[in-house]
Amino acid sequence: MVATALLRQAALRFGQETEAEALPSDEAGLRAWLTARVEHLLRTQPALLMSHLYRVDVREADVQAALAAPEPARALADALIARETEKHLYRQRYARSDP
Repeated sequence: MVATALLRQAALRFGQETEAEALPSDEAGLRAWLTARVEHLLRTQPALLMSHLYRVDVREADVQAALAAPEPARALADALIARETEKHLYRQRYARSDP
């Protein structure tokens, strides 16, 4: 469930004109949607894609490695998902608990 929520969050960041209801509801569908969106941006608006990746704070080394991969769109989507997951785990770990 957490993975699906994180994927939805990542997908909404990359598909700002997309309504949340229009996104697939399962993890595999979300991953495929995000990969397709990254592929589209990579082909048509690479600067916008890099801006999105920067705002999400995907490490430059991860971006460079993904761009050199056989399937760069899939690798970039995976890097984005990994970073969103990492941030979520940090937030959980260091969240303040109100007494």
